[in-house]
Amino acid sequence: MFERFLGNLTVGFSLMTRLLHWDDFQKKLASRMIRNRILANAEKAAQSGFASLPAKERAYMGSLGTGEQRAEDLGRFFARQGETLNGVKVANIEAGGDDTPADAVCELALMAVVG
Repeated sequence: MFERFLGNLTVGFSLMTRLLHWDDFQKKLASRMIRNRILANAEKAAQSGFASLPAKERAYMGSLGTGEQRAEDLGRFFARQGETLNGVKVANIEAGGDDTPADAVCELALMAVVG
């Protein structure tokens, strides 16, 4: 009976304090910041080459499994089909049209990294 009371108290407390909403907000904010960093690096890699990125950013991209070729492909893909709205980089789905297999792989890679 005491365990049931504690379980109900826990649910009520999280609803009352809105911790679930705060947690959701933090996850979305972090996701957008990470996506913007990845896409900014990818755009720079597509324009100037992967070697033009600072060593810290190359290491960051490498830790995500996004090496030289994939970063450049992702940058070209975003330049062709992405857009920036209010400082947030998003996919422009309407510009997609018929994706080639390489573009589909880039989009899947972006979704796997960003989430």
